[in-house]
Amino acid sequence: MTEFKAIIVAELDTAELEKRLSKVLGKNYKLTIESEKAKEDINSIGNSITQTEKKTFSFGSTLKNALHIGSAAVLVSKGIGLIRTAANKAVESVKNLNQSLTDLRIVTNKSNAEATKIMDSYNSMGQMLGATTSEIADSGIAWLRQGKSISEANNLIAESTKLSKIGMLDNADATKYLTSTLNGYRLESEQASSVVDKLSKLDSAAAITAGGLAEGMSQTASTANDLGISMDRLIGYLSIIGSVTQGSMSSIGQALKTIFSRMSNVKLGKVEFTDDSGTTESLSDVETTLAKLGIKLRESDNQFRDFGSVLDEVGSKWDNYSSVQQAAITKAFAGVRQGENFRVLMNNYEQAIKYMNLSADSAGAAEEKYSAYTDSIEAKSKTLQAAFEGLATNSISD
Repeated sequence: MTEFKAIIVAELDTAELEKRLSKVLGKNYKLTIESEKAKEDINSIGNSITQTEKKTFSFGSTLKNALHIGSAAVLVSKGIGLIRTAANKAVESVKNLNQSLTDLRIVTNKSNAEATKIMDSYNSMGQMLGATTSEIADSGIAWLRQGKSISEANNLIAESTKLSKIGMLDNADATKYLTSTLNGYRLESEQASSVVDKLSKLDSAAAITAGGLAEGMSQTASTANDLGISMDRLIGYLSIIGSVTQGSMSSIGQALKTIFSRMSNVKLGKVEFTDDSGTTESLSDVETTLAKLGIKLRESDNQFRDFGSVLDEVGSKWDNYSSVQQAAITKAFAGVRQGENFRVLMNNYEQAIKYMNLSADSAGAAEEKYSAYTDSIEAKSKTLQAAFEGLATNSISD
């Protein structure tokens, strides 16, 4: 496909802003750029738009730049509007960024100067990732609140930002879902990239989004891990149920949590199970029912089998069971409310295992998908906005 290159000449003129400031202040006001940091920010703006014909350190003079837009960005006619919108949003965000700076100081107990340096690094990160400074700062503060170090938080910011863009989530949800998954499987921060790779791989292979998959995992990761369900296996289960039913991934995650929890209650020797809706069902006949069908829950009198192995056995034999036997197994594992989701899993168990294997072989999948985002007009406009934000925060008071 031929790549379009749109050359856009942008003029940043402060005449109108100076006129409004003069009216407010009651005297003639001339806006000039004096700080070295502001000069660096103007350079950053020039770089974010791409190669410039001319850079100056005065708002009052013309800043000519070329914006290179790839084939994915077909709305070339709106290029100038991009620049204007990015600049306007940057100025509007000054007050929000000031609040983020305050929050950052509270969370980190850093001085204003130290926190400002961190915010500057967030601005640079935003330009690199195709995100605004506010998005990066909000994500960073969320990770720091969890007791992460600055370096750990920076790594997690990058991964949650990738997840938000690939999975079509806002940054807050991406951070929340990634947190739940990492905590549920007791993973370290450096393993976050592997999680995002797995979600991204299935985003392409199954009829679900990485964001939906992340949401479903957040509902059941801890329970699944406690019962020996690997992350790859859980992703396989979520992917097949989500692809077939096209239901809410949050609800599907809750359904699997209920199924796993019922198994957990059997292991603990309980005779009843109450789900999140308050519905109580008997569990006293579960092991007996499964034993009649040749499904063993125990390795020995004192040791239960890994739940993943149990499900593998049931899935491999599912088509050989009669409809009556299938109904009994479904009732034992899933009760009344989650029977449909369990049947979908069993009826498509071979595909669930294929999805599990794709998840296990997913290294680099997130970076590959993220490159498509960084070539988009959204990423370019947010990179440009972040560059303007860097300028605004160092030259315009809130």
